[in-house]
Amino acid sequence: MPNQLAKKELLCPAGDYECFLAALNNGADAIYLSGTSFGARAYAKNFTLEELKKAIDMGHLYGVKVYVTMNTMIKEKETSHFLEQVEQLYKWGVDAILMQDIGMICLCREKYPDLEIHASTQANCSSEDALRLFEKIGVKRVVFPREMSLQEIASIKTPLEKEVFIHGALCVSYSGNCLFSFLNGGRSANRGECAGSCRMFYRLLQGKEKMKEGYLLSMKELHTAPSFKSLLDSDIVSLKIEGRMKSKAYVSAVTRYYRKLLDGLLPTDKDLDELKILFFREFTKGHLFDEVDLINSKSPNHVGLLIGEVCKVTPKKIYVRLSDTLYQEDGIRFQNSKKGMMVNFLYDERDALTSKVEQGKIAILENKVGLKEKDMVYKTSSSHLQKSLENISRRRVKVNIVLSAKKGDKLKLIMSDFTNQVVVEGNVVEQAKTSKMTKEELEKLLTRLSDTPFVEDNVTIDMSSDIFIRVGEVNALRREAVEKLIAKRTEVLERPIHEVTFEKQTCQIKKPMHTLYARNQEALKNVDLEKFSRIYLENGNMNDIKIYQVRPRNEWKFSSSDERIFTEEAILTPAPKIGGYSLNVANSYSVYYLTKLNYQSVTLSIELSNQELDELLLGVKEKFGALPMEMVVKGRVDAMVILGNPLKLQENESYALQDDKKNNYPIYYDGRLTIIQGKEEINREDEIAKWFSKGITSFCQILS
Repeated sequence: MPNQLAKKELLCPAGDYECFLAALNNGADAIYLSGTSFGARAYAKNFTLEELKKAIDMGHLYGVKVYVTMNTMIKEKETSHFLEQVEQLYKWGVDAILMQDIGMICLCREKYPDLEIHASTQANCSSEDALRLFEKIGVKRVVFPREMSLQEIASIKTPLEKEVFIHGALCVSYSGNCLFSFLNGGRSANRGECAGSCRMFYRLLQGKEKMKEGYLLSMKELHTAPSFKSLLDSDIVSLKIEGRMKSKAYVSAVTRYYRKLLDGLLPTDKDLDELKILFFREFTKGHLFDEVDLINSKSPNHVGLLIGEVCKVTPKKIYVRLSDTLYQEDGIRFQNSKKGMMVNFLYDERDALTSKVEQGKIAILENKVGLKEKDMVYKTSSSHLQKSLENISRRRVKVNIVLSAKKGDKLKLIMSDFTNQVVVEGNVVEQAKTSKMTKEELEKLLTRLSDTPFVEDNVTIDMSSDIFIRVGEVNALRREAVEKLIAKRTEVLERPIHEVTFEKQTCQIKKPMHTLYARNQEALKNVDLEKFSRIYLENGNMNDIKIYQVRPRNEWKFSSSDERIFTEEAILTPAPKIGGYSLNVANSYSVYYLTKLNYQSVTLSIELSNQELDELLLGVKEKFGALPMEMVVKGRVDAMVILGNPLKLQENESYALQDDKKNNYPIYYDGRLTIIQGKEEINREDEIAKWFSKGITSFCQILS
């Protein structure tokens, strides 16, 4: 068991430098964080360039890996800035960078050959085909989608390292495939700007009939501790905690919690209660362990820990029978009334002011929220807990210390961290004339390491008897050895940087191509196919929702000309592939490298403005010549693609989700996926001639 445990990496989040230190000191093996640009949590505090450098150095010093997330969709005008930041991190010795953008991954692997790149969960690596693609372009590790089960992940054979989320917030949609926030106001989840559309209140309609209402898309928090042994027994390398938007206290508690599990210890009920106080939407083991009860439709927000029940209410006082201890300055929430307050003044059963009331007792609170009836009480914050989480020992690196103090030889100190070793020398050791140095005194001097990153693991002293050594000289040698060992641990070796050149391509397409994408072949029945030259089908691998097979007109084989249902042979026969719009292609490099990877065409992101499309097309023309590109010009795009049937819809029946503004979003369940579509159809057919003249060669209509 110990050898097996050592193989697992505990990967923890940090939204700012204080959270970084909290993760480091509570047992993280690796920490992921972001600069102020290109990370998929744009509203976290994040790290300045100076803080990134400091974090990388600190990580190296303590043997903790630092991964920087640069996993947003990269637009054309951002590519130079993106590469400048990658190069700086590369020179600083960053352990890895997380990316989703295919163009940036390919270019960075060519330009920075020793850079380790991890494919973000935003890249949606959910099939063997996708993993083969990322292996081919030089990715080292893949973060699997939270929709995949442990069994599915185990069945995929790949030389790539496997990483999964084990705790924290869950997206209801496949990451990298959620356009809901963008379609509802322009804040792109693919750019780290998610507005949290899944946490809003909705009504489910069938026709005009309301079927249900609530926070119908709001996921519970992932919590895998109850099945942790299965993770330890798996071939997964890295166990990842979500939470770059969370507090320092949360990072401390959740890191410590899973560190215990990895070290073979069992967290206590108190440890779990702490997590609930810090952030809790109810827990689920998620798709990772095949759970289907994933939604908390009652509340999208932090619920907290149940600590008691209101047993009496007056206009001025609230009486709470406690099932857990309540402290002054705790934050509480009343479940039914949805009112919350800070406990500024706390009274015991005798109505005397106190700093805490123990469980089993009655606490008396001032009724400053106007509570009128009995209710359940939840603790949602605790300054007492936050203070206790700050009392954690500083992380230390164990060192081996050897001192040679032989009469007539130079005093020599060797300090080693079992990987690096430094040697420092002092003056020649003299015979003692009056007072002599003892071994106990030397050991005490050598182990004065409390203000350093190190702690002694073993001290060996080889000394002559009756010798004299100045205390100041031993202190100076110890300090010099510490400085040299710090320098060795934080040293970054120079890594190669290559120039990358491109050959210009030509494209022979003389007139616009019109293509049709239909997830459901039934939709083909009422469509005039004469104007279309290609039909897109699903890839055949049900997990792959970004890449489609292309069927040119001369390969259309329908089982019935009336129904226009493709024959099984037509569906299963290998065919060219096209990159779908959910590949989030937003720059010329992605178009170029996907073309080199034998994609017949590449669909551009629908999130690009006209100006951004112009910039991309100009970039293609100037750097690469002419490449096959496609844009969506008609139909409803998928706002969300959700695994399973969390809303319990009838298969292939039409429904709508309605928000508080009375916007309706078509929604249906196809037997495997729940699809939520945009509230409006795209219609840009009158722009085809303009965009064809600028370099787009194919124009896609989407059928629902």
